[in-house]
Amino acid sequence: ESTALVLIDVETIVSVEGVFLFRPELRSYFDYRTFLDIPFDEVLRRARLRDVPLHGESILKRYREKYIPAQRRYLAFWPPGQTADLIVDNQHPQQPRLHQIA
Repeated sequence: ESTALVLIDVETIVSVEGVFLFRPELRSYFDYRTFLDIPFDEVLRRARLRDVPLHGESILKRYREKYIPAQRRYLAFWPPGQTADLIVDNQHPQQPRLHQIA
């Protein structure tokens, strides 16, 4: 496996994806923050379609017992709506709704 070195400068746009990137200690590393708001029942529906064929039904237990509880705790401590520049209501990916934060 090879690793490519990518050079960036002040004009480069870098998009970083991650569930827990709104923590206070990371804020200074980002110029613009977008939060994808997806209800947890929709997260489970998508996991069933995407992940169950690859990993089996047991993956849903991991979502219910590990991933979703961790994200609920995170959202309670660091609500992205307080620091995001843009919130995307992504319950319906074919019809996302944008919420610009003032």
